[in-house]
Amino acid sequence: MLEELQALRHSDGRPAVEVYGPRSWTGRGATIAFNFLHPSGRWIDERFVDQIAERYNVSVRTGCFCNPGSGELAFSIGKDTLIGGEFDDALILDEYIRAIGLPSAGAVRASLGVATNFPDVYGFLEFARSFLDVTEADVPDDLPARLAC
Repeated sequence: MLEELQALRHSDGRPAVEVYGPRSWTGRGATIAFNFLHPSGRWIDERFVDQIAERYNVSVRTGCFCNPGSGELAFSIGKDTLIGGEFDDALILDEYIRAIGLPSAGAVRASLGVATNFPDVYGFLEFARSFLDVTEADVPDDLPARLAC
């Protein structure tokens, strides 16, 4: 599954997925953290990914990274960007994302487990292929607000 996910390419040859962490199963647990990419290279909004996952009956976790510092590392966000970007009492997550220039709220995470079978993996890969050549115009503007992690 990991290899197939990393091999997905848009029709112009650009990567359709950015996988975080080790590129092989060596040194990796059973969870794959990733983001789907538009052909332009921009991240596809994880809220849209969640909607498509529901259509394919695929269970994924979307949103903020689970580990502190993971988002900063994945999105190459330096200390200078974060200083002064702390939450104030009335700030919601979407406002914070815009304020510090994050491309997304986090990532998509897919986990394999004891109960995972071939149809599960096949269904997941069909879901993942549905993002090939998705344009920014395909993502609706009325996604639910991100209030918090």
